[in-house]
Amino acid sequence: MYNYEWIFFDKNGEKLPVVKTSENRIYAAGDVKTHNGKSYEIVHRIIDRVNKDSDLQIAVEV
Repeated sequence: MYNYEWIFFDKNGEKLPVVKTSENRIYAAGDVKTHNGKSYEIVHRIIDRVNKDSDLQIAVEV
């Protein structure tokens, strides 16, 4: 299992609350994630497995 923290931005550029998930999937920049019925494209990833056991994914609504 991989732990992720998600920062989603809607089409207006508004930041939504941070979401934490545990998934079996590995994500890459450009992948699409569905959250609350909307699609978000990952635009940036911050991988930090030294200080925290999670990756930060920044995604925008498409």
